Amino acid sequence: MAMLPVACAALASLLATVPCTAAAQAAAPETIDLGTPSVLSQRGQRLRIAVPFGSTPGAPVAATRFTVGAVDVPNGFEPPLAEDFVVRMPERRNVVILQSKAPMDASSASIELRVAGQPSVRFDVVIPPARYTADGGAAAPAATAATARADAPSATRRPQRLARPDRGRNTATSS
Repeated sequence: MAMLPVACAALASLLATVPCTAAAQAAAPETIDLGTPSVLSQRGQRLRIAVPFGSTPGAPVAATRFTVGAVDVPNGFEPPLAEDFVVRMPERRNVVILQSKAPMDASSASIELRVAGQPSVRFDVVIPPARYTADGGAAAPAATAATARADAPSATRRPQRLARPDRGRNTATSS
């Protein structure tokens, strides 16, 4: 008879740990799969990057799970501070938007993105050149094969606009 209370006590202590383990697993954040980032800004603007992510369908994901850990840029440029990045998530879309508070003039950047409960991920992104200058004029285009052959007639000729065919409208005038 003395053995029965000891066995029940051992079983009770074992069962007491099971709900705690299940509760801990339920409270653990789900894994988020990150996609390929897209740069939405240009050089001279605040760096803005969209990173798509995958999660369990219907599971809410808070923007607070995402933080920028570090930002590295090529020599000669000043990187924006990681803590100055704003993290936003549009409603009903699985994408996180990272935006720096300061403009970026570098042509590329390496960004460490941290997701709570997961190892950090580092993205290398290329920042496109500005299309327009501060005075409103067009920025100088990058040197390409087309600009190297600017003296070729085909490179300087503009395409001709095609005439629109009559779309069945009565174009005759009455006399």
